[in-house]
Amino acid sequence: MSSLMRFQSVKDWTAGLNSKNSRTVYLGSFQQFMAWLHRQEGYEGASPDSLIAMRRADLKSDDVKQRRRFEALLKRYYADVREQHGKAYWTSSNKLKAVRSFFSGNFLPVTYRRGELRVVQANKEEKRFPRTADVGAWCRRLESWRDRAMFLLMFQSGPTPVDVCAVRYGEIKDKLSQDPPVLFRYVRQKTGIEAKTCLHADTLYALRMMLENRGALGDEDFVFVGRNGKPLTPHVVWQVFQNGVGGGY
Repeated sequence: MSSLMRFQSVKDWTAGLNSKNSRTVYLGSFQQFMAWLHRQEGYEGASPDSLIAMRRADLKSDDVKQRRRFEALLKRYYADVREQHGKAYWTSSNKLKAVRSFFSGNFLPVTYRRGELRVVQANKEEKRFPRTADVGAWCRRLESWRDRAMFLLMFQSGPTPVDVCAVRYGEIKDKLSQDPPVLFRYVRQKTGIEAKTCLHADTLYALRMMLENRGALGDEDFVFVGRNGKPLTPHVVWQVFQNGVGGGY
């Protein structure tokens, strides 16, 4: 039995857990939290019972920062666990869940506003959105006009690979001679809902260059086909996209 069970607050908490397995897992996670806590300044000798006493006193304070002391403390713990476990989100999330369960089991829940924990981004680089120069460089990695046209259509306009596969000549033929940006309507294949976007100059140019080598097409002919003349699969289209960005987007 865990040494934590000698504390009344832990006994009260675990009495409300439904299964022996839950008690074992939660006690293990809570013991890890206590080990982390004892390395934090001001909490070196803290016990579960003393945490409950602190929490109860904090909630009576007029100082908002003091009242939310444990919210801030657990947020720090969550960040450290995320850094330790990297992309294993559920591991860190479940460890935090166990600690919050301890406080809730003693009727002193630690609460967060919606989305507040999402700002914890341990071991994660700040997302940088691609610039026009990035898209141009990625596009130039692709050798054929067909691949460039697909890449630009997805990146600049928004259709998914399954939508790109379904584009027919009749949907774009009148747009190839228009000045950009050109309104383009298409049906999202997964939902059947019509979507609207714009075709930009680079996309239109790539489409024209590709279609020069296709010969005469009927309105129902697919725009993007393989060497066998059959429409491409979403997997092939997605692979083209990944070849362009080098798997880095």
